[in-house]
Amino acid sequence: MNIQITGGTIYQKEVAYKVIEWTIKQLKLTRLSSLYIHVILKKLRGADGYCSMEDDERRIFTIEAHKNLKLRQLIMTLIHEMVHVKQFARNEMDDFPINGRQRWKSGTVPESINYDDMPWEKEATRLQKKLTDEFWREDQL
Repeated sequence: MNIQITGGTIYQKEVAYKVIEWTIKQLKLTRLSSLYIHVILKKLRGADGYCSMEDDERRIFTIEAHKNLKLRQLIMTLIHEMVHVKQFARNEMDDFPINGRQRWKSGTVPESINYDDMPWEKEATRLQKKLTDEFWREDQL
């Protein structure tokens, strides 16, 4: 497992590293030792964060998170994007449309569906709340 954090303040980098490590354990991704996760803390427009798979064979992922978020929102955003890492790494989804359809687990999802209603977004939103509350309760910082 390789985690790299760039951008943001020293404190934000420390927080991001702890959140990513903790979330890897919670999502049971520790068996995927070949994961490489690069978190970039920077100013973003239009979203709090993004996750992209750079190389599916080598399991290289980039997470971008808005560096001006308040602490709890930053944690929640990182957890949300880590759920997407899990979805990509376990081959649960393919959000690149083929013939107007995207894949979720063993089914397909029409490209025309509202973004927030995509099953991978629903799962990420549900887990971000649950896991952020757990992280906060366990006082991981």
